[in-house]
Amino acid sequence: MDSPLLARPGAVPAQGIDAGVAAHYGDPYAEQRALARAAGLVDRSHRGVVRITGEDRLSWLNTLTTQDLAHLAPGTAAQALLLSPQGHIEHHLTLADDGSAVWAHVEPGTAGALLAFLESMRFLLRVEPADVTGDYAVLTLMGPARSSAPPAGTVVAMPDSLRTDLVVPRDRLAQAAAAAPGPRHSLGAWKARCSPGPVRSRHRESTRESPPTTGIRTRSSGRWPVRPAWWTAPTGRSSGSPARTGCPGCTA
Repeated sequence: MDSPLLARPGAVPAQGIDAGVAAHYGDPYAEQRALARAAGLVDRSHRGVVRITGEDRLSWLNTLTTQDLAHLAPGTAAQALLLSPQGHIEHHLTLADDGSAVWAHVEPGTAGALLAFLESMRFLLRVEPADVTGDYAVLTLMGPARSSAPPAGTVVAMPDSLRTDLVVPRDRLAQAAAAAPGPRHSLGAWKARCSPGPVRSRHRESTRESPPTTGIRTRSSGRWPVRPAWWTAPTGRSSGSPARTGCPGCTA
């Protein structure tokens, strides 16, 4: 699905896994400086969006991911990893609970695989995961001067110290972008602002990447993520906490 913001003057389409949004709008270096010094909006509408409803949603996700989600307050953003039994990254989720559902966005093209995994882990719990990528999209407000108030039409906001991710109806994407304060900026500017580099979970060069390379902090204590509760090493011992490296919470 191509973003309607690609119709903006100067937009240069991104290639590969980021196809569907702008790589830049004619002056990528100026866009990078603007995000570092002021504020702007980044189109990340190519990312997958998953919604999870049901009374057990937070305690369930708490057992599946690296994040402490059991007591996540409504409106609080968090980052979490889903790991393989070997401890390699399968999915990186940015998420928030709105009081009735958890909303999460993930790498482009991976929402279906994430949903399949979640469906396989439901058992008798009261949870209902759904891939809503066709109906909802992600925009990001970024920069030191960004507004703390989400624009009209935002379904859920995911604020942290670096940016505020917004989930908006896909059919209202252009209107939501127009209502957001600040100029439009590109995915390329986002990546440069998130130096030394974004976590690309499913799209990393090595298929054996482990959490120490990601640099994603847990929500409450600033600790770094550990293996999910259901995973143990073949020896029966935990493999320990990852090293503190990388850019906290940076994904495309």
